[in-house]
Amino acid sequence: MAEKIVIIEEALIASILSNPKLLADLPSIKLAAASKSSKPGCKPCAMRARDKIADYSKVKTVISNLRGESLAKFKEHIGADKIRILQRTDNGKIVQTTL
Repeated sequence: MAEKIVIIEEALIASILSNPKLLADLPSIKLAAASKSSKPGCKPCAMRARDKIADYSKVKTVISNLRGESLAKFKEHIGADKIRILQRTDNGKIVQTTL
């Protein structure tokens, strides 16, 4: 049987952040989501929108650092055999992590 690989994208992260049971099981994700994005906003409306969203790159980093029981719980919650995370490094390269 083929493995189900789930790619961690912003829409999935938003769904994860709205799941109180998952956040209770994995508080590290909740902590990463509490830090706001540091992307610049040029207008007041952009600044308000920025304040409403979590920094998805920090959440992706926390997810990519999950191991053992925490990783198993996370995969169970999203219904995946494996997860794939695409992240952009500080120098612009895209790194793919499959767990």
